[in-house]
Amino acid sequence: MATLKLTIDGSRAYADGRSLVIYRLTHKQQTTRIGFGVKVLKQDWDPLKCRINKSHPESKELNLILSKKVLDLEKKLLLITSCSSNLNISDLKDAFLLTEENKRFLFMCSYFF
Repeated sequence: MATLKLTIDGSRAYADGRSLVIYRLTHKQQTTRIGFGVKVLKQDWDPLKCRINKSHPESKELNLILSKKVLDLEKKLLLITSCSSNLNISDLKDAFLLTEENKRFLFMCSYFF
């Protein structure tokens, strides 16, 4: 069973002290990171709630965007894992990062098989 968790990349900090918000994908005891493109200071991140604190000036908007993205990724994860359970972590990450043309192709393949 694959799981997604929203967290910050504590191992890499930018020169201004901000860290990248990432999705950590775990499957069969292997993990990988999927970057989101949002950077926050560690003091603006709540690790228990996996959200941006109210101390950040755009916390409401960013938390809403992050929650919608988590929902979309979890739907994709459910669809992908229901079709095939033999996937490894790199296959799952590649499936998340598909372009629109590849999504249509994948949909057509799943329709015929």
